[in-house]
Amino acid sequence: MNQPITPTHPALIASGKISALAGLERDTLHKLIAWGAIRGPITIIDCGCAFNATRTLEYIHLERVFFKQPMDHIHVSRPFTAYQLQTCLCHLLNRQALWHNTPVIVLSALHLLYDDNLKLGESMRLSLALLAKYERLSQHSPIILDVAPPPADMPERHCLLDKVLDIADQLIMPDMAPGSPSAEQLTLF
Repeated sequence: MNQPITPTHPALIASGKISALAGLERDTLHKLIAWGAIRGPITIIDCGCAFNATRTLEYIHLERVFFKQPMDHIHVSRPFTAYQLQTCLCHLLNRQALWHNTPVIVLSALHLLYDDNLKLGESMRLSLALLAKYERLSQHSPIILDVAPPPADMPERHCLLDKVLDIADQLIMPDMAPGSPSAEQLTLF
């Protein structure tokens, strides 16, 4: 059953859940980050240099006049390789008492695994290790994974996306129905 939700719906940010966001516009993701930062600490792991602090600040400013505290709530890591992403997740797991119930948003979650310098076998091995860490981390914090299909010249890596979608508790994507009420609404499957 499809149920429309918005980025501020509590089902999106719930401990014990892994949410996969597929095909969302960057603005929607920045609204989600702003919404989370207004409510408390939030961790962003930016795998594809997609986080735009200025855009997030604009959305925070729309909600509040004084925006320093929400911006201080945002903690950003930018791993440049899948190995650095793995280390980043290990660091979060080791400090889980400090990050307990802090949402973790992984932007462009599969981008580093689609690297053409990684052989498919190594990407799959890293993918399994990362998914295990996401599952462990989700026991203490909500995990939101921004995912996209592989580039057209790498169809064999579509299995990496399938593995993420298999472990996700919920898949959230834009409502593609004609005449949908707004771009703000998402569909939860």
